[in-house]
Amino acid sequence: MVVAKNEDNKKLYDIIDGQQRTTTIFMLLHVLASKQNEKDKQETRKYLYQKGELKLEVAPQNQSFFKTLLEAAEKENISHCEKDADTEGKQNLFEVLKAILDKVSKLSEEGVNERLEALLKMVLMRLE
Repeated sequence: MVVAKNEDNKKLYDIIDGQQRTTTIFMLLHVLASKQNEKDKQETRKYLYQKGELKLEVAPQNQSFFKTLLEAAEKENISHCEKDADTEGKQNLFEVLKAILDKVSKLSEEGVNERLEALLKMVLMRLE
C-alpha cells in the first residue's frame, strides 16, 4: 500500500495504491469484530471508528452505501442492500462483503480470534 499525507488535512492520509485491498481488510475486520464478545468488540472497533465515524473513507459516491452495508453486516443480513448497489463500485463492495460474511460464518470463535489477531499484527513500514 502506498499513502501520502492529505494536502488539506495533515492528520489524514490518502491511499495512492492499495485501495481495494485496504477496503477488503477493513470489511473483514468489521465482520470479525461483530463476532466478538462486547468487551473485545469495543477494543477492535477502535481500529475501525473514530468519534462514531468510519476511519476509512471510500470513494465519496460510495461512502453512504459503504456505511449502510457495514451496519447491515453487523446483523448478518445485507441482502436488502443489493437493490441500492446501483453502480459498479457499490456492486463490488456488496459482493466482497457477501463473500466475507459467508466465509466468516463458517469460522469457530477460535478461528475468528486467530484471524483478528493476525490482522491486527500487520506491520507498518514507513519510507519517507
